[in-house]
Amino acid sequence: MRLREIDPLMREIAGDLPVAYYAFPKPGQAPPYMVYYSPGRDDLMADNLNYAQILELDIELYTRTKRWDLEEAIEQQLTAAGLAYSKTEAIIESDGLIEIIYTTEVLIDG
Repeated sequence: MRLREIDPLMREIAGDLPVAYYAFPKPGQAPPYMVYYSPGRDDLMADNLNYAQILELDIELYTRTKRWDLEEAIEQQLTAAGLAYSKTEAIIESDGLIEIIYTTEVLIDG
């Protein structure tokens, strides 16, 4: 996958949900919404070079109530895109939000 393909892929995964990289420009986005970001890379090294660039990618879904339907739709899109993922859930009591985090990696090929 190329870096320029990540934004369109995230918009496809989000479907009808508002989506932004890291944060929305104006605070106060009403849930449900999705944000994504790269906390770093976990490159494969060989012969003292970065042999393969592996981008870590976190995709976060925020809702006010448990939304199994949205989670299922996102998971189907991740699977269709060929992205293996892990999933965690957290409650953000101060904001009254449920946060679902999908963690995946993307092999960058140029």
